[in-house]
Amino acid sequence: MIVVDKEYVKKKIKDKKTLIIDARSRNRFLGLEEEPRKNLKRGNIPSSVNIPFTSLVDKNGKFLGKSVLKKKFEKKVNFSLTNEIICTCGSGVTACNVIFALNLLGVKNLKLYDGSWAQWGKK
Repeated sequence: MIVVDKEYVKKKIKDKKTLIIDARSRNRFLGLEEEPRKNLKRGNIPSSVNIPFTSLVDKNGKFLGKSVLKKKFEKKVNFSLTNEIICTCGSGVTACNVIFALNLLGVKNLKLYDGSWAQWGKK
């Protein structure tokens, strides 16, 4: 895994072979609820898709089985067309859960945007 910055993400937004996955809750991703940090706008990074990190674990916090994880990702990710996946969240922490789950599935070329929404969403 490689850590990337805001400028890198900006360059990749229109790249059809790069996927940006946001691990925040659906409501935060859609801008339907306030952000927990002050001075952040609502919404998401353009072209990103939402796969909440909580959807990847069971009620005990244990990662779902590989076949279930694969189905969850395939609803939003066309792995055959994706060369690179950048994971993001609110602060760069929970995105690591998505990276871990993708790693379990053998996915390569995973990147973490550690500035995440705390940086991107500044007003």
